[in-house]
Amino acid sequence: MNRTSNFLPDETRGAISVILILALVGAGLRLWNPGRLGLNHFDEGIYALAGAWSLNPGGLAAIDPGLIPYAPPGFPFLVGCAYWLLGPSDLAAISVSIALGTGTVVLVWLVGRDLFGSTVGVLAASIAAFSGPHIAFSRMALVDVSFTAVWLIAIWAGARFLQKPGGLRAFVLGIAVGLSMLFKYSGWVAGAIVVLAASAQTIWAGRSQRSRLVSVWAWGMLAAGIALLVYAPWLWFVQKHGGYSALLAHQRSYLGPTSAWPHHLLAQQVQQASLNGGVWRAVLASLATTGSYWYLRPGLPGLPGLPIPGARVTGVILISLFPVSEPALAAPLAVASLAWFKRERLEPSGAGYLLIAWLALAALTPFYHPYARLWLPVAVLEWLVVAVWLESFLTCIPSHRVENVRMPAPSRFSIIMTCLLLASAAGAQIVVLRGTHSVLEPTDSLRIASGAASQLLPRNGSRVTFLGRPSILYYLALAGVNLDRKANLQGFEQSDEQTGWGVIDQVMLKQEGFQEVPSEVLDRGWQVARMLPASITLPVRLDLDPASGLAEGHQNEQGGLLLLRKVQPGVRR
Repeated sequence: MNRTSNFLPDETRGAISVILILALVGAGLRLWNPGRLGLNHFDEGIYALAGAWSLNPGGLAAIDPGLIPYAPPGFPFLVGCAYWLLGPSDLAAISVSIALGTGTVVLVWLVGRDLFGSTVGVLAASIAAFSGPHIAFSRMALVDVSFTAVWLIAIWAGARFLQKPGGLRAFVLGIAVGLSMLFKYSGWVAGAIVVLAASAQTIWAGRSQRSRLVSVWAWGMLAAGIALLVYAPWLWFVQKHGGYSALLAHQRSYLGPTSAWPHHLLAQQVQQASLNGGVWRAVLASLATTGSYWYLRPGLPGLPGLPIPGARVTGVILISLFPVSEPALAAPLAVASLAWFKRERLEPSGAGYLLIAWLALAALTPFYHPYARLWLPVAVLEWLVVAVWLESFLTCIPSHRVENVRMPAPSRFSIIMTCLLLASAAGAQIVVLRGTHSVLEPTDSLRIASGAASQLLPRNGSRVTFLGRPSILYYLALAGVNLDRKANLQGFEQSDEQTGWGVIDQVMLKQEGFQEVPSEVLDRGWQVARMLPASITLPVRLDLDPASGLAEGHQNEQGGLLLLRKVQPGVRR
């Protein structure tokens, strides 16, 4: 007798087969052409340099305090572990995002299966595997993909705690929220969402639930204390290096006024569409989602009232359109219709909890500077929201026509909502497919330019005046170039070096409002000796100009290196 067959239901065994395939394909997309992966973003250099803690005698206690304004040490800790296992390199740093990005596909399935059933988990995982923004940021040494995975675990732990509060689940929730806070300063929002859902339970529950609610709040206090204990070492470290009040003031500088909220929200939706990957990703996502559902639910349902072939075709179109469009465009309508399809699931520990989390995070995120990567935690909730809606819609439709049985006519509300959902998904598909940007574009141009620069720059101990992204600093320092880093163009201009070399990053010039080296620098004896080209990848361009969205021609933008020689004023070379 096959014990495995008895232990796992048929649906779960089938889902595991699908998830393994989705995870392998997702890993292949995120690891595509690994030889052309490199550091390109400003923050990537910060994390790559901070990950060197594993190479220092002081270990994690000696981590660079310069990391503090950017993020807590969770992601650099993993980067340091990757250096220890694979050796220090840009690909080792990026491998953390690749691994956790692939793991997120499986994690989404586990969360969806636990909260809503295996079919929801598979549908959400198929969207996750082919999500263009998630693929793009999984190929970068940024904290956001890793944070999204840890944050989703905290959200999952919160749902389980609300379902059955107790000591063990409170402990797990506290650990998960604490770890989320160690990856990003906004990780506390996972705990705040649990508080919001518990408050909703308190308002909606009757007298019979009061004893259970007392347990929720009592054990919740324990979870909050554990989360604070997990975060305490970093809190102490920050207090020791400048103080937490200074950090909070720095973080508040990224918050926009309330009037900017609609513009930030619109910019982030356009950013998600521009990162969606074009036709190839749309086709793969449609095939994966439709195929996964068909495998788990043979005899794909369609819309009632249509002939069987037409009903099946309509059902296929409906399922395939959602992954093609970025879920953010369909999620609002999915939320509105979910109350009709599955009213009994709207308790604050199931779909209601998921909607509270999605609405809270979608409302908070646009207050911050509209970086495209900040929408990833919202997107992972959207995958689940859309998957719950799809499963709810499809299970209320018959898969075959029953003779002499009159099917109930769909309500006017359901017909209107279905038409709106189809129209929004089709419209989003048109917008997305007109984009030509590939999320698999090479990101190694800065490494190539830095390598060429290191061959020209002195490596005999002479200091090279440097103004550029930390990613360039990482590459040049790894090559043995001694750099004198300047914070701005004025500092570069006033360098005390009478002779020697200088390096200016074109991106830094653009950030200060210049397209070329200004005359003030040239008048101080600096002359441009060489220009080493490097392209600005789409995720980097969206950070530099969040409003650029679907604008064409970003491949021609340059963010290369300018090599300068310092000579006495009046001397020409």
